[in-house]
Amino acid sequence: VGEVVGRLKTLESDLLALQQLMDQQRVLHGQLSALDPTLLPVLMPERTTRTDGTGQGGALLPPRGCSGELLIDAERLSLADLQRSETSARCMRVMLGRLMQQVAERNAALMAIPSRRPVGEARLGSAFGNRVDPFRKKLAFHSGVDFALRSGSNVVAAAGGRVRFAGYRGAYGKLVEIDHGNRLVTRYAHLSRLDVRQGEVVTPSQRIGAVGSTGRSTGPHLHFEVLHKGRFVDPQRFLALGDLERDSDGLAED
Repeated sequence: VGEVVGRLKTLESDLLALQQLMDQQRVLHGQLSALDPTLLPVLMPERTTRTDGTGQGGALLPPRGCSGELLIDAERLSLADLQRSETSARCMRVMLGRLMQQVAERNAALMAIPSRRPVGEARLGSAFGNRVDPFRKKLAFHSGVDFALRSGSNVVAAAGGRVRFAGYRGAYGKLVEIDHGNRLVTRYAHLSRLDVRQGEVVTPSQRIGAVGSTGRSTGPHLHFEVLHKGRFVDPQRFLALGDLERDSDGLAED
């Protein structure tokens, strides 16, 4: 009885963990579906085609689940009941293990989606789209979103990936560019410090540099870009920025 109860306790704990993972995935799934369904990672099904030339077939029947009742009432348990309950618990453990593996694989793929805010507490400066350029005072396209915060503040990776560029690049100043796969790239510009090198693999929320005002910039801030298939997309479609206060002066800084 104790062994069966112990198995049930571990199953309960794993089910709660699985529920949390699936809740997180559900939120991100909705965001990505609204942006571009092709961004959603697809888990490859197991190969079932035989390559030895033999055929396969048979009637199509639903898969079998775990049969048997899980009984924990010691007063009415028989030895046969315990054996059935233990067998059912073992079966559920195998099925739950497979499901956990699938969820973990999908979670790993979702870690490459730039959904994490690249800075901590900040105010929102210029948004994505057309705005008045701070230097020429004429209408111009702004290819990312600006976060206004003090120089030296940590900048972190919005998702996992490989650093494609880390160095000085013209108007961007000190720049980190991360390739996340699935034709997604993020850029972090005007940095005062670089904490990663080209070719390095980074994890989500890993520190990659510090806020600065290098390049074509009028003050300390982070210019953050997201590119999909080589084209600029609005980072706010990936990030939840509704709780950030707008910069008081409303002026562009780069």
